[in-house]
Amino acid sequence: MNKFGREISRFFFDMVLKKIFPWYFLKIINTIFFLFINTKLVENGYLVNVKRYFFKEYSLFGITESFLIICLIMPTLEELGLRSFLTKNQDIRNLGISFFLVILIFKILQILFPIALWTEIFLNFGIGFVLFFLISNLNLKLYIIPNNIILFSILSSFLFAIYHVGLNYTSENLGFLLVSVIPFFISGLIFCHVRIKYGLIYSLALHSIFNFTIWILNLVFD
Repeated sequence: MNKFGREISRFFFDMVLKKIFPWYFLKIINTIFFLFINTKLVENGYLVNVKRYFFKEYSLFGITESFLIICLIMPTLEELGLRSFLTKNQDIRNLGISFFLVILIFKILQILFPIALWTEIFLNFGIGFVLFFLISNLNLKLYIIPNNIILFSILSSFLFAIYHVGLNYTSENLGFLLVSVIPFFISGLIFCHVRIKYGLIYSLALHSIFNFTIWILNLVFD
């Protein structure tokens, strides 16, 4: 194996096996445990399942589009908007705050009227980078006090959970509806920990790999 191949192997071992896999395994346990809890709540009438369609059509285009959105685009958007600001680096913090504001605005707009998915994606990234450019060039200091990293991690995870309300379950009872997104809150904490400890690329990789697992299971068994 040449030097380049050894470097790739070392990077893969360090990134995936040592730094990502333990947290990936914890996310799998978290998902299975709350799937059991939420299934029981559905059986007892407290929650109602929402049928998720991962594929518009089972064609090469439909599968490719689904893969891009679920495994690459949405993890990137969510990591940029909900976790990239957990840093002391001013530029990355500005980028994170920019995308956080965009995600928040579009989540509110979704409640008022439907927006086509690809339109929403292009607007999210477009407006996010425009905001980043403006904030950076206006020299706005969006400080996050390092001692508040834990507080902001909890807030970020709470927003991550709220962002996914109604994705898998609905309920007329707000309490049970919030219970249904507890696994997303815990997942958010896991992503935050990985992002703070190892860096944004690691939390993004973990997010993408986990989403790919869910995606491939739906492709095979749905």
